[in-house]
Amino acid sequence: MEFIPRVNPAEEFLEIYLYDSQYRHTNDMRSCISSVLQNHKLGTSIITPEMIKNLRIKLLLKSGVNIQIGCRQYPLILLWLDPAKYEQDDLFDKELFMKHLYHEFTHLIDRRNPIFGITERKEQNAENLLSDFKYLLKDLWNLYIDGRLWRRDIKVKSFKDYMDGWFGKKLAKGWCIDSDVIKLYKKAWNAEKLTYARLVSLAKKIGNPLRTN
Repeated sequence: MEFIPRVNPAEEFLEIYLYDSQYRHTNDMRSCISSVLQNHKLGTSIITPEMIKNLRIKLLLKSGVNIQIGCRQYPLILLWLDPAKYEQDDLFDKELFMKHLYHEFTHLIDRRNPIFGITERKEQNAENLLSDFKYLLKDLWNLYIDGRLWRRDIKVKSFKDYMDGWFGKKLAKGWCIDSDVIKLYKKAWNAEKLTYARLVSLAKKIGNPLRTN
């Protein structure tokens, strides 16, 4: 694995490693990451210059994957992504890449925010409650993130996008959805300062939101 040389003084604090050090849009990716870290509207009190200085970001390029961040080895940050999803002919779609980065780095902001209150033990305890619980909880956390970003004009996914994705296939198969459950999802979308414990509580209330007629 080869270290990618720094491109300019503004990014001198940011070290990025790539499996494919010859990737043609490396500089575009570096500039996007640097910009998001320095200008994240939800991270003004969390992503400090000192924090950024200590970050080590490893980009893992893999075909077919959706972008995903791994923060559990902080200050080492892992980013899995398929670069082809951001390529348009010979150009790199910086706008789309940055939208996705804003979402992924909000996971880092929440994890480093003591008010959010997530710990490895709490996370593991929640995931062990039932087999599909961790997926429901992950979805709620993503919803909570994108609701905050949406209100700051960083439009990654809308509430309707989430509803269509979660429930569309089930509705097509004849399932019905309790309107109270949608209200619980809406609470996560509209919230500005949820804790991890509150997300767990919402997930427990939702439980199995789908039922047959």
